[in-house]
Amino acid sequence: VKMSVRTPPRLLELAGRSLLRDQALTMSTLEELPTELFPPMFLEAFSGRRCEALKLMVQAWPFRRLPLRPLIKMGCLETFQAVLDGLDALLTQGVRLSLCCKKLRILGMPFHNIRNILKMVNLDCIQEVEVNCSWILPILTQFTPYLGQMRNLQKLDLSHVDVSHYVSTKQKEFVTQFTSQFLKLHYLQKLYMNSVSFLEGHLDQLLSCLKTPLKILAITNCVLLESDLRHLSQCPSVSQLKTLDLRGIRLANLCLVPLQVLLGKVAATLEYLGLDDCGIVDSQVNTILPALSRCFELTTFSFCGNPISMATLENLLCHTIRLNNLCLELYPAPRDSYDAGGTLCWRRFAQLRAELMGRVRDLRHPKRILFCTDYCADCGNRTFYGLEVDQCCC
Repeated sequence: VKMSVRTPPRLLELAGRSLLRDQALTMSTLEELPTELFPPMFLEAFSGRRCEALKLMVQAWPFRRLPLRPLIKMGCLETFQAVLDGLDALLTQGVRLSLCCKKLRILGMPFHNIRNILKMVNLDCIQEVEVNCSWILPILTQFTPYLGQMRNLQKLDLSHVDVSHYVSTKQKEFVTQFTSQFLKLHYLQKLYMNSVSFLEGHLDQLLSCLKTPLKILAITNCVLLESDLRHLSQCPSVSQLKTLDLRGIRLANLCLVPLQVLLGKVAATLEYLGLDDCGIVDSQVNTILPALSRCFELTTFSFCGNPISMATLENLLCHTIRLNNLCLELYPAPRDSYDAGGTLCWRRFAQLRAELMGRVRDLRHPKRILFCTDYCADCGNRTFYGLEVDQCCC
């Protein structure tokens, strides 16, 4: 018979628990408390939801760092709020705090609140930042200097910035100020820019300031010029991309030779390619097919929302024959499935989809292919179909 022998708690630990249990904790008793008892007492107070004790312990915390991540994972908002109240009390007393966080999300807050947070945060610690606030030029200009101080930043996600109503001189000044911060970001690997209006005609300024190879580049729902595509295809920092996402970039009237060049450059590393809703038409598809057919590492290819015919779609599917790593392929319903008014003919769609799948299976064994419709006028959704074709759920 094995017996486990547990080490009995020391007298100091018992005294600490007694202070918590009897609610006898005061600032004066904390000042006399041995430093080594703070961590176990703090955790016990947190798990026991002793909010007043937590607030006092935060104010008397004897160490340089107070790790908050484990507390967040414990999932009690009430007790975590008590910790924050303790920090607020320190700020009221004039104590300077420095927050160390790796991920920062700024979602729909007034900028004066954001500024107060940024002044408290150790910007060197931040590795990922997401900004989604529908900012206009003057506000984003105020944020820009803080971005340049995030010297260990690996991921930047910027959404909904509109500078379109500012005169070109101010736009140019801002773009220069903003893009110059990228010269200081030596560890940036993932760049997401969604609905950002200032990139049009200025993408070269941003790309020229990138100091390291990117793994992910997502420029979505923006307006780009042909010159922007050309500069993108020539940028050394995008030659090792694993993800290229250009959803919502209108390419219908642009020459796609730069995109062909870019695909050829990243063919050895590219795993995800997103070209949804780019308005790519039949005559443009042939331009990118040779380069696309050499992207042997590709696992996901998303091409929804592009108005192409049955013949072009069949040709596109044939050019992916040798892409053995493809796990997911998303294609639009061919335009032949729609009537003159743009309404999807379900019977025709089912027939064409069956023909396409039969053709593909004659050539290779796809893992998952889905065909999607245009957005439904009634419910606003886009529906994806595999083997079975049912009408829109609305």
